[in-house]
Amino acid sequence: MLLRQWAGLALVVLGLLRAAILVAHDPLAGYAESPDMLRTAACLGLSPASPTPDPAGPVARYTAGKPVKEKCDPGSEVVIGAAVIAAAQVAGVDTSGIRLQWIGWAKLAILAATALAFAWYFHHHPAASIAHGLVVLLVMADPAVTLWFNTLAAEFSLLWGLYAMIVAACAVVISERNSLLAWLVLLDALAALAFARQELALLAPLLALGALPWLWPRSQHLAVVAFGVALVTGLVSYDLVPRPAEARVGAANARIGVKEARAFADSAARLLPATQSLAPRLGALEGTKRVEAADLPWWGRSTLAAVAARIPSRTFAMLSLAIYCLVPLVALVAIAVAQPSRTDHGAALLAAILLGGTAMYALAVTVVHGDAAGAARHYLPGALATLTALLGLVVALPSLLWRWWQAPKKGALEMVMALGAVGIVGCVEFLTLGWAETRPLAIGAVDKPPATPAVRSGVQVGGWALDPFGVEEVRVRLGAFEGAAKHGAGADTGDEPRFPGYPDAGGARFALDLGAEDIAKAGAQTKLPLRITVKSRAGPSTEIVSRELELAP
Repeated sequence: MLLRQWAGLALVVLGLLRAAILVAHDPLAGYAESPDMLRTAACLGLSPASPTPDPAGPVARYTAGKPVKEKCDPGSEVVIGAAVIAAAQVAGVDTSGIRLQWIGWAKLAILAATALAFAWYFHHHPAASIAHGLVVLLVMADPAVTLWFNTLAAEFSLLWGLYAMIVAACAVVISERNSLLAWLVLLDALAALAFARQELALLAPLLALGALPWLWPRSQHLAVVAFGVALVTGLVSYDLVPRPAEARVGAANARIGVKEARAFADSAARLLPATQSLAPRLGALEGTKRVEAADLPWWGRSTLAAVAARIPSRTFAMLSLAIYCLVPLVALVAIAVAQPSRTDHGAALLAAILLGGTAMYALAVTVVHGDAAGAARHYLPGALATLTALLGLVVALPSLLWRWWQAPKKGALEMVMALGAVGIVGCVEFLTLGWAETRPLAIGAVDKPPATPAVRSGVQVGGWALDPFGVEEVRVRLGAFEGAAKHGAGADTGDEPRFPGYPDAGGARFALDLGAEDIAKAGAQTKLPLRITVKSRAGPSTEIVSRELELAP
């Protein structure tokens, strides 16, 4: 029993040590600058210490100056950065050399304080303590998360806010210890989540609303305060905080009808298989040579990313769909049978609902953006929530089966509900898979020819194309000319996209060389429509490119 009580704390400590190795690494391990990081730097008045920073990896040193308000996108990340800069100034450090690693250490300290506090809360609940320790070790300390520490991106605030909110809500539900600290962390996490990124601002009040049936019996006043804080901060962040035009999320369609619902379903089915990569295509190590997250040594190798990369895209999509289906089923079970305000089982149901709700909201955000290349980053909280839910299921299932085996009569109702849930999810999966086979789900892009006018003597059309059921054919149509492109390994020398779960992930490139005769058949105009269509092995065809190709006179 003593071993079980301390196992959770040991897992937390191991996780924090794992995260510290990456944060402390020299050269700096993080992600190279992206537009959202530059907007955070503008709020803080930070600029690279080197006049020509190397784009291959992260910038290690910054100079503190005056904020650039017109480029500033304020949020939770700005608060952390401002606190670190203020502490450096108080300590008398020369602000001409602000190290990005200081911000990474501050984030690690926030995670450590939170994780150790909840290890103490769950100390007398061995199952909850071990589950929490596994989440810290395998998820929050995984490089898929910790590579964001040494950056100015909003991912840390977003992921820490989700982790702290879910764990704090569970601690309030099951812990007999003084819950004031858990409530304070819950409020702070909801605010951090709301201000992390505009597109995810409304997730905070939705999660607070989902947790309300569990929080209400513990303290009606604090439950109302938590929901109020989440609602106010979410609305303020989404609609009132001044942001640059390029950082604002466009308003959604006011009218949602059958046509819009069908288009949303098509986009969700097309983009969901493209979301399983847990690392963006950015340099992840300081230096002159570009090193991406997948190429880091052992200390930066992500276990979660390796597991996700080995799951076929269709399987990943089906697992995600199962999580979405289970959310309303778990909610009904919790409200009707489990009395959600009591016992460890009620907390497990609460965690399942919050994780599933996070994944569903992240999918909606990904669909609204509609960008296959950026889908994995938009869906990162959803992918991590899905993997965390699957981890919880793998850990809890043996114990649940053993309990049913020991007391079958007592667990009869639970077994019936579990079988019913499996049946419902199975039917939904079967119907969805049959529907998906009839839909245009291919993704792709063209990078040849470039935007400059092409010559009539010859043009090479090249790019990449993927389909969750496999690509049967890629056809290129230029004006009146139409032909089949070569697709697969060796078709083109460009960069392969990083969508590891697709059937053709290792050979997604396509190419077609158009000679002078082909271009003459296309038409005499200086601007010709270029259409690229991908035929799936399941049958449907998807138009992945539609643009004009300009030809030199």
